[in-house]
Amino acid sequence: MSNPKNAVDPLIAPLVLGDHTVPGIWRYMLPYEFLGLDFPSERESTCLDCPRIVSDNYRQDYRCCTYFPKVPNYMLGLAFQNDKSTRPLIKQQLKSRFLLPEGMQESARMYADFIEQVAKEEFGQGEKTLCPYLNKENGYCGIYLYRNSVCSTFFCKNNHGDKGQKFWDEITTLVMQIELALSQWSLEEIGFDYSSYISRLNKTGNQIDKTFEPQTRKWSEKTYNYLWGSDVGNELDIYRECANVIEKNRNNLWEIANSVNITESIEYEKSANKLVLKKYKDEIPPDGSLDDITVSPQDIYKDVVKKHHNMWSLPNSPLVLNSKVVLSNSTRGNKKLYEVSLKKRKVGNAIEWTCSVEKGVFESLEIFKQMIMPGFDTMEKIRSLTGEDSKIFLSEWFSKNVLVKKIPPKAS
Repeated sequence: MSNPKNAVDPLIAPLVLGDHTVPGIWRYMLPYEFLGLDFPSERESTCLDCPRIVSDNYRQDYRCCTYFPKVPNYMLGLAFQNDKSTRPLIKQQLKSRFLLPEGMQESARMYADFIEQVAKEEFGQGEKTLCPYLNKENGYCGIYLYRNSVCSTFFCKNNHGDKGQKFWDEITTLVMQIELALSQWSLEEIGFDYSSYISRLNKTGNQIDKTFEPQTRKWSEKTYNYLWGSDVGNELDIYRECANVIEKNRNNLWEIANSVNITESIEYEKSANKLVLKKYKDEIPPDGSLDDITVSPQDIYKDVVKKHHNMWSLPNSPLVLNSKVVLSNSTRGNKKLYEVSLKKRKVGNAIEWTCSVEKGVFESLEIFKQMIMPGFDTMEKIRSLTGEDSKIFLSEWFSKNVLVKKIPPKAS
């Protein structure tokens, strides 16, 4: 991961949310209230010791980086200006013709390849959409402090199960929307004719199979030059100008993002979707695009808050261990192993998932083999056994459906 010595400006200094590091610009482009949310630790998502290598056959050197990220123009501009180690990487993407006015963007062929990869359950295994910023030797990201929304919010295992994933997915949508709005706004602010660019991009959809090179899958030279127009050769200058205007207006980025009427490349996206084989088309999002760009950031943030509440809330009723849960322990060598498994609904004894836990967690869950209304004594016992906040413990296992609420029978 890059670690520039001059990363003292809050705009580029990493921001810590709970146990996670995200780009510093999030301080400015998200509402102040966002920074006060409680973020789950996601302790099972250990990138350099990827759990999906075993459970889902991810490649050890690729992990979840088989995704070609859309990095906004201003983020690449900030990286280029403030971190010398990123410059060769960005220049290589310029040479490979993956840098468009809005930022780094895959070709239509790569988009179709990614859809196919997901449909065939080969995510984490294939090279076709491997991130060019991944250092295969050490597993680090070459632009870590400037990575995009998807890379900043993806956790392959969630402490709160589906509720946790929905929370992070909503944040992904929120930041993705802001990134798109600011990339378009910054181009217009520096005098770039963005509407003409989108018009040209939509026109390329008429011959979508001519927009990329079949072997390399990068944008064809003819299409690339057509899209950039007279600005070919000035790409990095434009990125730096976008970064400068973002830096200058840092204190108003949230308001700016909410004021932008995002221009969509609808015709191009429709044509790109035609490259997806018929048997994989179910993986295409309903709106035909991987980006949800029809809702304002303010409205999306309201959904973030709702999912945050849903993730952490506990019922005001007794809790009991789900009848579908199996608690097991075994000995391997001199080590005692503890596991929690959840059976699939209506599928007999088939296991939906299994996770290893510490002895204290195991013993805390055993408490709920009988229906309990968690009171002071129970909460203290959980804290003593696990060494963690008992409310966090309960909300995590309740969200995972390991603990369920039990309505006691009414007295006759």
